[in-house]
Amino acid sequence: YQRRVRGSMSSFPSVGILPKEETEASAFIKSHPEYDGRGVIIGIFDTGVDPAAPGLQTTSDGKPKVIDLVDGSGGGDVDTSTVRTAVNGILLGKSGKQLKIGDWVNPSGKFHVGTKFGYDLFPGELVERLKRERKEAFDNTHRSVVNDLQFRVTNYSSDKETVSKEELNTRLSELIDIGKKYSDNGPVFDVVVFNDGKTWRCAIDKKQDGDLTKAKLLTNYRDELQYDQFSDQDCLTYAVNIYNEGNLLSIVTDAGSHGTHVAGIAAAYYENQPELNGIAPGAQIVGIKIGDSRLGSMETGTALVRGLISAYQTKCDIINMSYGEPTGKPNVGRFPPLATELVKNHKIVFVSSAGNSGPALSTVGAPGGTTKGLISVGAIVTPDMMAVEYSLLERLPEIQFTWSSRGPAQNGALGVNISAPGGAIAPVPNWTLQKNMLMNGTSMSSPNACGGLSLILSALKANKIAYTPFTLRRAIENTARSTGADALTVGNGVLQVAKAFTCMSKTFDASELDYFLDVIIPDRDNAVGLYLREISETSGITETDVKVFPEFFNGVDNKKKIAFELRITLKSTVKWVEAPQNLVLMNGGRTFKVRVDPRDLAPNSHYYGEVHGYDSEYPDKGPIFRLPVTLIKPVQMTGHILKLPPTKFTPGYIKRTFVSVPYGSTWAEITLRASSLETNRLFNFVALQTPPYTTLKTHQEDKYVWLKSNDEWKHQIRLCPGYVVELILGQYWSSLGDSGEVEMIVEFHGLSSSAKEIVIDGTETITRFDLQASLRDEEIKPEGKLLMIRQTIRPEKPGVPRLLSTERDLLPGVENRQISEMILSYKFDQTEAGNVIPRVPIISGMLYDNPHEAQFWMLFDSKKKLLGKGDAWPKQVSIPAKGTYTLRVLFRHDNVSVLEQLKELPIFIDNPLAKTKHIAMNIYSSIQNALVSGPKFPANGKKLRQNASLPLFLAVPESSIPKDLPGGSQLIGTLTWRPLKGEENHLDNFGVSEPVGGYIVKYYVASKTAPKSTPSKPEEDYEAFLLESNIQYLSNLIESEKHELYQEFISKHKFEKSQLLVVNLNYAVKVAQKTKSEKSLKEVIKASDDLIQAIDATSLANFFGTKHTANDPESKINEDRKEHLINALFQKGKALCELYNHKSAENSIDEISSIIKEIGKWVNTEEAPYVLLRAECERLKGNLGLALKYLRKQIPNSQDKKFYELEIELLKALGWHHLVAHTTNNLLAEFSDDYPLI
Repeated sequence: YQRRVRGSMSSFPSVGILPKEETEASAFIKSHPEYDGRGVIIGIFDTGVDPAAPGLQTTSDGKPKVIDLVDGSGGGDVDTSTVRTAVNGILLGKSGKQLKIGDWVNPSGKFHVGTKFGYDLFPGELVERLKRERKEAFDNTHRSVVNDLQFRVTNYSSDKETVSKEELNTRLSELIDIGKKYSDNGPVFDVVVFNDGKTWRCAIDKKQDGDLTKAKLLTNYRDELQYDQFSDQDCLTYAVNIYNEGNLLSIVTDAGSHGTHVAGIAAAYYENQPELNGIAPGAQIVGIKIGDSRLGSMETGTALVRGLISAYQTKCDIINMSYGEPTGKPNVGRFPPLATELVKNHKIVFVSSAGNSGPALSTVGAPGGTTKGLISVGAIVTPDMMAVEYSLLERLPEIQFTWSSRGPAQNGALGVNISAPGGAIAPVPNWTLQKNMLMNGTSMSSPNACGGLSLILSALKANKIAYTPFTLRRAIENTARSTGADALTVGNGVLQVAKAFTCMSKTFDASELDYFLDVIIPDRDNAVGLYLREISETSGITETDVKVFPEFFNGVDNKKKIAFELRITLKSTVKWVEAPQNLVLMNGGRTFKVRVDPRDLAPNSHYYGEVHGYDSEYPDKGPIFRLPVTLIKPVQMTGHILKLPPTKFTPGYIKRTFVSVPYGSTWAEITLRASSLETNRLFNFVALQTPPYTTLKTHQEDKYVWLKSNDEWKHQIRLCPGYVVELILGQYWSSLGDSGEVEMIVEFHGLSSSAKEIVIDGTETITRFDLQASLRDEEIKPEGKLLMIRQTIRPEKPGVPRLLSTERDLLPGVENRQISEMILSYKFDQTEAGNVIPRVPIISGMLYDNPHEAQFWMLFDSKKKLLGKGDAWPKQVSIPAKGTYTLRVLFRHDNVSVLEQLKELPIFIDNPLAKTKHIAMNIYSSIQNALVSGPKFPANGKKLRQNASLPLFLAVPESSIPKDLPGGSQLIGTLTWRPLKGEENHLDNFGVSEPVGGYIVKYYVASKTAPKSTPSKPEEDYEAFLLESNIQYLSNLIESEKHELYQEFISKHKFEKSQLLVVNLNYAVKVAQKTKSEKSLKEVIKASDDLIQAIDATSLANFFGTKHTANDPESKINEDRKEHLINALFQKGKALCELYNHKSAENSIDEISSIIKEIGKWVNTEEAPYVLLRAECERLKGNLGLALKYLRKQIPNSQDKKFYELEIELLKALGWHHLVAHTTNNLLAEFSDDYPLI
């Protein structure tokens, strides 16, 4: 439509919506319109890309924009290995639904079928919207049905109604209750896959009506570029890929809006709105989904590796990955080396976000800031962005976003290579019901830079200038624009497209296409830079050997390796770093020394410099390699209080303080005091330490706090003694105002022990623990609580690796490295409803640094209903009831021996205790008081003098330990020594965390002596097994063969009369279950009557009416008789119900009622399984509401599908059709024949 402009208002600014000017991208395209990304394929590693979203249909030169869509996560996988044929155009779907197929060409006549739960495919935000809308639609229909029934009750007339008013009231009560307990498992889609003689195709029953005659037939997206959407309500686009000869279907959908937004920043094209264009509108896109819809769009190891494979197979020129997480160690694990290999061996440029964990140093995440060969991008915000995107009251100078992660990486790498605008208004998927959206983060700066690099690649290709990812990276680093911020913040500067292209054009060197230069420090675990942070490294001179060597690409001729020589000039950018002036480099590498002298540097600051290597013959190239050097010069404490002077803050200003934590200090209290602030302002407080092999999640405190004049804010942080802590206070970039000051006071505390955690042996009643105050006098008020139960479970059987056969699991290269998978299955029992957290030992919480490709798990109940799933990051799952549960865990790797090491891996099942069930520990100050449960540690506490020691005695009351815990289980909790300031939560999905100023406690439950029992004899167990097997086999035979063989079987076994009657009944029941004929049902009744008459019910009742000891020999005999009697009555009642349905039983309802009454003398007939008979009886009487009431009371705890099937029959009979459809759909979620694909 055409917009009308009224008045003389100035036109809306076109810059700043999707920033291009800051990186020279806009000017570059204006000068070279044909270099707008044409000829470049961008792989988007993200949540998926919606090809139907605005701006993502075509490129600027009319080519298709999105040329492939791949789901690496496996979240869209459907098992279609079940093969069926159609009869008269009707195909039995995997859901059990009759599917009407179209007039399809299918020479083989074979159809592969499967089902998929919609909510496993749909993004979380969409699921939330659909649940609201579906609930509203359900409520409207349900309300109408309730109102109609209420009217009948209110205006009840026995002349008009065929049931009693009491029955109508029961129906109304049940109907209302069903509405209150509404749950939505989402749509369940039947899928059909077949081969039309040329290609594999797929149809999806999107409407769930079984009519596929008009279904859109899709094939692999890349082949025909076809997609569809599920419905006009959800507007969710999907595509498909078919693998393994039709046995595996992958439905590709978004896991979130993030990926489409990222793709739009990089390469969207709007013919009539060029201000909305992405950076490289001529580029094409491959959407590679690494975010798993089942995990709320979290990436997994499986998805990441498959992403690399897809990028290689689809011939991507450049990858953008706006994902990342903290890592314990840079450049290790499964994914980072494979990503580096893709860059090195296949020359694919890889761009990734630096992370959003700033502003502390060393907050860059994996893979972007920590993986060799990748280009890491930080985020700036510019005045135009502030005005247009954020609508700020003031335009501020260009600045790094507060949250943009900073370098260096722990291996000394700069961490941030370049920066780019970190916000954009860009397209989002159609299911969001929006055209575009504002998002910010390094997730946005990365595709901005990726688009800019695509412009350079487009120009290089057009001009036939060869390049490698390393020559491109060198050019963008050497030409980046400085912002005035230090390199650890902004990297080498803001990307400059035109200058970088000019640099590559003018400094092209054909020899550089054969190799790249690598720099490592061998005696620092091959670090790529020098990072001196701790006091032991920064108080004197450090000398280290640096090795530089060429890495030649695959296929380079050996003659070139022999001839290789570079004469290099070395230069340091700072005075406190020294390097030799010259270096002659040949294949095999050279080593030179670097000296760092920090003695003249002021404390409480950080310093950064580089050693540059220049090609002495071509110095205009700029540095051909760089050695980053970072040094932290901390404050050394002389007391235990650090008072920092009041500081004036402006938007985006960051005040850093570096302190070497005193030995003996284990926590500190931070106080912020504000004065003369004219407005309420947002500040960011951060405390960060970097002990080796730890992640940000372990040793970073990151808090946002609003402050106004005279405010005081206190917070306590946990510390590692002896390590430098960086303390940051910064005013958030968009929080305006520059008046007033804020001061920070740091008060260090410390209590220590020789142990890092407290272990209590359940066989010992008392545990001693000694505490020391090394730093200062401390007030001691100990409190101990056990918060969580941990069980260690082993797999049911050793795992067996299985080689995968699909192309998506074949690693790039000539080595033919096909990935294998191994699934381990674990069973465990829950004694009550609650929450559990499955956890893979050691590697739980590891993603990028995990050497294993996957640790994806799924948790099921005994019906194979999926209750929860997770991967690297632990997650709580709700357990609905007591029962046995199965955990299935997936591991993947191309090296089978790696998987075989895990084949018997134990796993943890953690049960967080409700607050009301936390177990308090008793703490005593003397062993004597502990032994006699005397006075506990004084409630008002004690003062522990500096350098003094205090013994404490811990006891866990045995009566508070859950009785059903197996020996070896752990109870895990915390022991704190100080008065807690505010509520602290030490229990989360990662387990129990070490409290500030305290310890983790582990109590090991002692093994219990098992009660003596009389074991059954092996021969008895074997005979019972043979008996049951024979009965099962005979019941499966056709009628003509059955009787003769059964009589032969009976004569062969010399049964006692009572045992024979039980065998006859079991046999009759199994035959009736197979045939459901009137004859077989009458045989059940006869066999039941024979057994009932053989048991003296009166004497049996008299026996159980008196007390008997457990060892009474008559007890076991009579227990068996009672069980046989109840079963005979139950089976007779069920058979009578079936005969009544056959219209061949006279007066059977009264007899069924009598049977239920007899059963009720022994057991509660309102409980499973007997309630089935009671409900069926009421149904036959016409009391459908009462039948439903009985049934629904037991359904939540039932493991029997018959309960749900009978419920559906009752709902049909009541005419509540909306509930029939809803319950039928939910039944598919409640019961499954097979476990879903992991």
